[in-house]
Amino acid sequence: MIHLYSGEGRGKTSIAVGTAVRMAGAGGRIIFAQFMKGSESSEIKVLKSLPGLEICRVPEAYPFYNQMSKEQIEKITKQHNAILAHIMEEVESVRSLHKNEQDAKGQMQSDIPQLLVVLDEITYPVSWNLIDKEMVSRLLSNLPESVELIMTGRSPSEEMITFSDYWSELSMKCHPYEKGVTAREGVEY
Repeated sequence: MIHLYSGEGRGKTSIAVGTAVRMAGAGGRIIFAQFMKGSESSEIKVLKSLPGLEICRVPEAYPFYNQMSKEQIEKITKQHNAILAHIMEEVESVRSLHKNEQDAKGQMQSDIPQLLVVLDEITYPVSWNLIDKEMVSRLLSNLPESVELIMTGRSPSEEMITFSDYWSELSMKCHPYEKGVTAREGVEY
């Protein structure tokens, strides 16, 4: 199934992290990919310790999109595409494994997906052309049953919405930022 967590409200990444923890607790395999995020955040420290969880993210922090140079845009786009290409390879290997592990009736013997893929903040590189949109389309339209996919971020594309089995919009009613409170470690990052 494909999940989409979007909207202006806080908690999209937290939902994805919670689901990744749940999958790790069930003994599943997870690829947790973060787009547009290169600086350390508290959830990454914990996720690194979970068995069966691989983290994929850009290796450095970048400024906000509207402050990026042409060179930074080219560099982050290549990094995003490399992450997505790796994920697609892993999904294909699961597809092959899935075909080999089906029982005689064509049913999987376990209800646990063989792979959970988290595309945290994927809506931004799609909106800003910082990723190969065709690759994203192929992933969404050709996802094997044995792979669960989570996407997060504001302003998802129509295609993301169309392919989603779950879609939750988080709305912001109030936020400490409005009172001048900056992001706090352990809460917002």
